[in-house]
Amino acid sequence: MASWHLARPEGEVQSAGAAFPPLLRELPGAAGLGALAERFPGGTERAYALVARNRSSLGRALPESARRWADAAIERRRENRNSISVDRLSA
Repeated sequence: MASWHLARPEGEVQSAGAAFPPLLRELPGAAGLGALAERFPGGTERAYALVARNRSSLGRALPESARRWADAAIERRRENRNSISVDRLSA
């Protein structure tokens, strides 16, 4: 995965570090961090790139329980997408 994307209800899509300010503004208690990320877009992009380049190492540093939780969440999302696709084909 080269990047992550934030798709806004209005249809706007932002990717990588540029997606953090609008995401953080929506999270309770994170508006200040969102403003900071927006004020320093170059730093936000560099931080995103650093994490993206090292995601495997960072993932291994997580506790096993967190990895199991993430794997289960990804699987639920996959199953949900598959059921939506089947529903669309049936319609």
